[in-house]
Amino acid sequence: MEPKASHQHRKRRKLTIPTLPDELITAILERLLVKYLLQFKCVSKNWFALISSPGFVKDHLSFSAKDYTHYISLLPFRDSMKYCSVGSLFHDNYGDT
Repeated sequence: MEPKASHQHRKRRKLTIPTLPDELITAILERLLVKYLLQFKCVSKNWFALISSPGFVKDHLSFSAKDYTHYISLLPFRDSMKYCSVGSLFHDNYGDT
């Protein structure tokens, strides 16, 4: 019979998560809303340092200023309301609510 400590050690090894490249993590985090970034600062010291860094803040602001697709607006349209992304305002795309 195998010792219990050895079995637990082997079990722990299977649960390790491979790390993602820093560039990929940064690219993902740059696309998130600020309220989530503030929560993710608690994930690790590395994430705290990354999200708090002036370079990341500048890149996040630059990226979010260019991306209008995640904002949705409700617009009055005769007898009903229509929804559209802010980016679609430039292309006349809207839908029923």
